[in-house]
Amino acid sequence: NHIPRRRNGMIISFQVPKTCYLLDRDSRQTVQLTVQLENFPIESGEFASMTPDGQRIASHGGGFIFTYKVETGETSIIHDNDAGDRAASQPMISANEEKVLFLSRSTNITPHKDTNIAPDLFIHDLSTGETDLVTVNTSGDGTGSEGALSYALSPDGRYVAFYSLAKDHVGEGVDGNGGLDLFLRDTQEKATTLVTSKADGTAADSSDPSALVFSAPTPSFSEDSNLLVFHSAAGNLNINVPDTNQTFDVFLYTIDTGVTTLVSTDQAGTKAANNLAMRPKISSDGKRVVYFSRATDVGIANDTNGRYDDVFAKDLNSGTIRLLSGTPDGQGTPPTGVNTLYCTMDRKASAVAFTTRDAIHPELKDENFQVDLFLSRQ
Repeated sequence: NHIPRRRNGMIISFQVPKTCYLLDRDSRQTVQLTVQLENFPIESGEFASMTPDGQRIASHGGGFIFTYKVETGETSIIHDNDAGDRAASQPMISANEEKVLFLSRSTNITPHKDTNIAPDLFIHDLSTGETDLVTVNTSGDGTGSEGALSYALSPDGRYVAFYSLAKDHVGEGVDGNGGLDLFLRDTQEKATTLVTSKADGTAADSSDPSALVFSAPTPSFSEDSNLLVFHSAAGNLNINVPDTNQTFDVFLYTIDTGVTTLVSTDQAGTKAANNLAMRPKISSDGKRVVYFSRATDVGIANDTNGRYDDVFAKDLNSGTIRLLSGTPDGQGTPPTGVNTLYCTMDRKASAVAFTTRDAIHPELKDENFQVDLFLSRQ
């Protein structure tokens, strides 16, 4: 489940099937998010996005996209059945409360021609009420040839990072790998950049489209909206160290310079680590990246579960890699690693939460044979 929360941890929104709730940890009150439209209540769905200050939430239900102000209870409809000929879902609200990004198969939200019959991304400006197509083709008159997969909205609402199989989001001849790529849309300049590119600017090797469930996780932005982390199976991205492990690695893309850096290196930082790394998240301050990896050459003395994922954090300034899902001394790994697809953390990644079936600490008696939640503090 997607569980956004306010930065101080006092307000949390969470989902149970087809319903979203808001929990205030101070008052211990739980409120179900609904929208009243012509005396017909619309319950929120299985996705919610919250601003860092916890003051506004974007959610969906019944094909509607709406925002909810926590203190006043005021709701605003962003997309309804009159605005589009098909339902919309999975909204994200920018940290500055200016933009809402959402997914829809509608063909009439904007004047653009929709030729892909697939989910496309739209961005709504809360101040002007205008909605624009994000996954636009290079001609600017229609959607890309394929729909959008996973995506992220920058905190300032300017950038949208999204995965797609489309080859016409960028100029002719640029994206010819026929596979999954990561794109960055500058909604202010109305320009789309291919992030997963080689030194010559053309598309790098791509992951197998049949592995989309693994290869298209949500990208992650830093708080200043200038740093973007993602993972890719490409072995020829424009980076300054060798990447010969032929599997997924974690990368950092700096937007204002266009420079891509390999994050999931070995301990020395001279080449890609010896096994896959995936699903990264960058701390809000842009100083640390947390990711899952099966690598055994990152300086952990007793990494005995090489077939399984562990959670690591890399300091982008010092290059130091630390095992988070390890034994108390940080030099051992649980027998079967962590079995979660996601983790969550505070602003500086000084506290990271993840799940595993193993008792990481030997002194803990874990006999429930179930997934448990652990918190690692740096």
